[in-house]
Amino acid sequence: MAEIEQMVDEWLVRTEHDLVFSPGPVQDLLFELWGALEHEADVRIEVERWLTLSLSRHLFGVEEIRELLLRCKGALSGASA
Repeated sequence: MAEIEQMVDEWLVRTEHDLVFSPGPVQDLLFELWGALEHEADVRIEVERWLTLSLSRHLFGVEEIRELLLRCKGALSGASA
């Protein structure tokens, strides 16, 4: 779980420097999150929705990625408590 939290933190740092993200790296992140959030059904469903969305998107904005990451980070923190 610590590896996933670290990955989320690294992505949060990236959102401070980049304006948009291409779907490939976002999909990689989403698959990692999906696997890590197996016991967090609400957030996992949202990640599944994002995975579906990533098939038709060409770019993702920083704010939308940051919002998802913060929600996932909260779920991960709650799961490890």
